[in-house]
Amino acid sequence: MSNPISHPTRLNKRTKTVLIVGGAVIVIVVLAAILFALDPPLQARLARLLPGSGIVEPCGGPKADCVGGDLVAADMVNADLVEADLSDANLAGANLTNANLTNANLTGANLTGANLTKANLTNANLTRANLTNANLTGANLTNANLADAVLVDATLCDTTMPNGTRDDSRCS
Repeated sequence: MSNPISHPTRLNKRTKTVLIVGGAVIVIVVLAAILFALDPPLQARLARLLPGSGIVEPCGGPKADCVGGDLVAADMVNADLVEADLSDANLAGANLTNANLTNANLTGANLTGANLTKANLTNANLTRANLTNANLTGANLTNANLADAVLVDATLCDTTMPNGTRDDSRCS
């Protein structure tokens, strides 16, 4: 009986080729993933080309243009969105805790179930925005435009309203 350890298995040419090609594919996929993670413009292009893919188009920074953006359940904690244009954006379920949305345009935005805890919405335009079930605990809405906004079941607790008054009417 032969000892399998003392006689290494020889790989035929086809098996060697498959292993080399498979390894090269793995290296290419890993490099592509790294490049994708480091290239927000590429992510944005793919998000537009592959709607519903789960790729969220990056949106952030002062004066960001995210008109009609699909930002469902986006994690935008502490985001700087000063003067951002988020009109008609879908921000349902988004986490905007501590976000700075001063002078942001949220006209017609869907903020259903969004977390806006301690968000700064000073001078924000929320005309026709849907804030159903949104959490506005500690949010600042000073001088915000809420014309035709929907606030059904929104949490208003320690919320500074557009006229500067504090609203605690919906604390849980």
